[in-house]
Amino acid sequence: MTVFRCLLFSLLFIFIHAEDEKNVDPLSGKIIPDNFASTGNNTPHCPPGWELQSKINSCILMPSLYLSWDNAANYCENITGGDLTSILNQMEYDIVRNYGTQYAPAYPLWIGLYNRKDVSFNSYKWMDGRSFNYTRWLDNEPVDPKNNCYAFKTLDAENGYKSVGCKYQQPFICRQHSIACPSEIYNDTTGIVSSPNYPDNYDNQLDCFFHIIVPDGYVVNLTVLDFYTETLDYLNIYDGPNNNSFLIYTLKGYSVGAGISFESTQNELTLWFHTDYSITYRGWSFNYTAVTPNPANWYNASSGTITSPNYPNNYTNNLFIQYKIVTPENTYVQITVADFITETCCDYLKIINGISNNDNNTIVLLKGNYTDSVPMVYNAQSNMVMMIFYTDYSVVRSGFSLYFEGLPLSG
Repeated sequence: MTVFRCLLFSLLFIFIHAEDEKNVDPLSGKIIPDNFASTGNNTPHCPPGWELQSKINSCILMPSLYLSWDNAANYCENITGGDLTSILNQMEYDIVRNYGTQYAPAYPLWIGLYNRKDVSFNSYKWMDGRSFNYTRWLDNEPVDPKNNCYAFKTLDAENGYKSVGCKYQQPFICRQHSIACPSEIYNDTTGIVSSPNYPDNYDNQLDCFFHIIVPDGYVVNLTVLDFYTETLDYLNIYDGPNNNSFLIYTLKGYSVGAGISFESTQNELTLWFHTDYSITYRGWSFNYTAVTPNPANWYNASSGTITSPNYPNNYTNNLFIQYKIVTPENTYVQITVADFITETCCDYLKIINGISNNDNNTIVLLKGNYTDSVPMVYNAQSNMVMMIFYTDYSVVRSGFSLYFEGLPLSG
């Protein structure tokens, strides 16, 4: 029976990793089904197959498998999207113990407790990152903590944590947050907005909306304090009251530098946070502030010159600047780039047709050294152009200089 269970787990793992490789997440290595849709449910709920334990705001899954500790931890994280269970208080202890006595009373359950190997002394943590403050060791435990894993013995006569050789195949319990994500409205002049559960991991299958509204006559400045998501989970930032407004930027992954700022052109800004079906991280936190508009970046003119900050000296790190160009009616915008030098990998100028920031409307994305190519001429389709100048957290160059002009539409 043990051999059959191992074979079943191996086949399941191989099947999951045999999906189309074009959907591999570079951070987690996870394969993503093309047709997976978010639930859109903002009341507390769990993924299919999980049980909601509302008292502890958690979803619990006890697979009918017996695995080694490493394989059980991998199953919970990479196949179900949770972690081997943590136990933080008496209520959680009783709930987890009830699963053990009900479904596998003769076997201790693997739990997500481990002894850190990066320190010389015994230091215990839970797999989900929580601290090990609620201790329920059996007598004379733990034994040989550097070479053992930990299980939960759930018998009535004797219950608590005990040391077990990591290779032994035991039942186990997976756990994740229950999913809930009501829309939130922030209407103070300054504040903090963060992903659900931050700084603990956010949940899977979210579509969360955050609406920031500041007084009339002001715009919203949004500054990154922390950002770390799976590269297939993303945050859209919209310049306006909903997700039909101008898309300022999409943030995802783990290379978004603290200190980067985004700014609306009106008194409302909307965030849409989407997460898929597995792998979560700590998420994100921003500071928002009501500020007076910067008309220097808005150009309502028939022609003009725009340069990067400090040009011809070096621009600075952590910039996100929006430029809006509107020329007279019955004209189209022509942009001539006279000089352009940025960090090749990571700093760029994006020139966009109209007011919708997506790939279909992008005229050009420039980054690197174009000394041998200037002047470069780009034509918009109308009298309105948006430009975004982005710089990351390191390496600066002299930036750009360009000239814009409204030319008559033919016909």
